Amino acid sequence: MPRWLHTSDWQLGRTYASFDKDLAVILEKARWDAVERIVELASERKVDAVLVAGDVFEHSDPPYEVMAKLFKIIGDSSIKWVLLPGNHDPALPFGAWQQASKREMVPSNVVLALTPTPIELGDGMVVLPAPLTQKRIQEDVTVWMRDAVTARDCVRIGLAHGSIREVLPQGAEINNPISVDCAQLAKLDYLALGDWHRLIQVNERTWYSGTPEPDRFGLGDRAGFVLEVEVLGPGELPRVQPHRVSRHEWLSFTFELHTESDLQALKELAGRAKRNQVLELCLRGAADFGLKRELEGVLSDLRASVTGLQVDDKQLRFSTGRADFQSLLQDGYLAGVVRYLQASPSAVSERALRLLFERLARLEAKEGGLNAP
Repeated sequence: MPRWLHTSDWQLGRTYASFDKDLAVILEKARWDAVERIVELASERKVDAVLVAGDVFEHSDPPYEVMAKLFKIIGDSSIKWVLLPGNHDPALPFGAWQQASKREMVPSNVVLALTPTPIELGDGMVVLPAPLTQKRIQEDVTVWMRDAVTARDCVRIGLAHGSIREVLPQGAEINNPISVDCAQLAKLDYLALGDWHRLIQVNERTWYSGTPEPDRFGLGDRAGFVLEVEVLGPGELPRVQPHRVSRHEWLSFTFELHTESDLQALKELAGRAKRNQVLELCLRGAADFGLKRELEGVLSDLRASVTGLQVDDKQLRFSTGRADFQSLLQDGYLAGVVRYLQASPSAVSERALRLLFERLARLEAKEGGLNAP
């Protein structure tokens, strides 16, 4: 009864330039922590092998330190590993995989699946890999599996990295296409796929494992898994059990803000926020000065509660209401300036009003009011 773990899209060596430096370090470390947890899970579940369906590295030429660290982590385990080149780390003539082999970095328990050749792992398992030799290939590289000759009493496992048109969103670009009927045409007991970062069951024998650590917004709750797969014998349907190994949860929310009551949903989100979350907020609407001050307080609380927070407020318009005007200005030259800016709405006037009211509010807080003696 062969049993293995199916994982993919580790993309080790990835950086997070859109985040601040401290958060980027945390997110980079989380990808390595996911690998460590996969090693632990493989040992706990006593699997025969771990199959990595492409994109082990973020680039085709990762730093030496990244390769050395990976081979140290998985080389110290007693588990067999099969690593497949994907579109991020294809098997180029002078790429990572060839350099690793040339430098004799690859441990004895690790197989680099660099050619479309059957890999016999023992215990009745044969892996049929479809490595990518360049970033984009328009032909289906799994076709060779259909004619691959293996022993009749073995379990045939396909290992590939690419796109199945039938599960892609409409209009999505197709690169490295794979037939939705690959498992059936090649008489595979299981097809382990990489490329999509979500966990997806394509059919009863074909799965995407998704990335073991979320790395972007929009994946929902279907990222962060490793699949444990067991096949009782040739021709039997696989038993697939997902295991969550991720550290962080990436969530995206949109809030429409106009009045203080609209802020309640955001306050509730802050109240139930968790330390392991990375959040993206898209704020829309129009906020007057009082609402803006309250919003900033809620965002400060939220930042203190989660691992990371990104706020997109490009669609949140700043407006000055009657209460703002009366609380900060009674009469005079500045009141005229404010009226002029309000009467000429534009990005420049909005920014001018924002800066003016923020400055006046600081003065009011510092001196006890604009009209204080």
